[in-house]
This record gives sequence, structure tokens and C-alpha cells, in this order.
Amino acid sequence: MRPALVPLLLTAPLASAQIAHQHDSHEHGRADLQIAYADGQLEVEFTAPGSDIVGFEHAPRDRLQHSGIEKSLETLRDGRIWLAFEPADACAFTDSNAHVHGFKAQQASSEGGHGEDDDHDHRDGHAGHDHGAGQGEDADHHGGHGEFHASLKAECAKAPVSVRVNLGGYFSSLSRVRVDFLAEDHQGRVELPGGRGEVRLAP
Repeated sequence: MRPALVPLLLTAPLASAQIAHQHDSHEHGRADLQIAYADGQLEVEFTAPGSDIVGFEHAPRDRLQHSGIEKSLETLRDGRIWLAFEPADACAFTDSNAHVHGFKAQQASSEGGHGEDDDHDHRDGHAGHDHGAGQGEDADHHGGHGEFHASLKAECAKAPVSVRVNLGGYFSSLSRVRVDFLAEDHQGRVELPGGRGEVRLAP
């Protein structure tokens, strides 16, 4: 069984120091994206503050906010709409997972909403729950933060030359996306203003 690629990216000499630093901070307006490719397999990890995806980091207070979280998770789970490969037929997505954490589960909902459904774990459309202690609105007052996370995997018939990112087309509050990438023996970092731009994987 082959090892996951993103953990290999985390151990790469250049990227490990960069990613360790970025995971220590929660910077509004900036999302983090990791892309790793090797031997026909590509993996993507995405993390962003809740405020830059849905405009808040507290527990959703009404149906509209619940819906905002659900629609955002659906978007992140479908890599085909915010990631494009060059060549276009280089890779096909095979698995995806999107979830949030840090949004405190509401104890009751007068709107008849999701109740304890405020921490989500979605795999290929199947929902689960991951309720952490000390998260959400109360945690925000003590340094906690609501965040979105997505993980995607793809199989590649040929090595992708580049990946075009269009997160800004769906999440307009993102001012930039910081991308760390590792493709075979080529690695680096780029920043995409407005969450849009090309990440070149070939040297």
C-alpha cells in the first residue's frame, strides 16, 4: 500500500519549514493549499478560515448560515469546478473529503436547523460528524477558530504540467491562496492573489 503523498510533502526539506509555519497561524484572507504528485497519483489539501468561506466562524445561527456551510462543503468536495489540469485529461478525481471544525454545535435550534450538525465530515457525499471539545463560538473567545478543510485525490494517466486554481470564483473573500507543491523531485511555493492562478508542477 503506497504512502499518502501530502505527508511526504510535509517532510520535504523546503516545504516542511514553510508549512509548519503557516499551520501555526490563522490569517483571515489567506487560504493554504498543498498539492503533491508522484507516480500517477495526485493529492490536494486545502485549509481556510471560516470567515473567508462563509463570512463567520461562530456557530451557524439560522438556516441561511447552515446552508452556506453545506454549499461551501459541496463546492470544496468537487475539485472539478475549482481545479483544472494541464493537459486537461491528465488526471481524474477519485476521492474527496470536506469538513469544518471550530464551529460550535448549537444545543438547540428554534429554526428547526441541524442542531449538532455544525462539525461536518463529508466523504463522497456521505456525512459524518467530528465534534471536538472546546470548539466554535466559545473557543473563538479563547483563541479558537472555525475552519474549512478539504482533501482530494486523483489518478493521473500522464504527469500534469500545471494546475489552475479558481477558488476565488466561489469564495470572493479570499485575498490570496498560498500553495506549497511537490511534483516528483520539483517543489516550491507560489501565492495566488484572489485565489486564482496557475501552479506549474513541471520544472
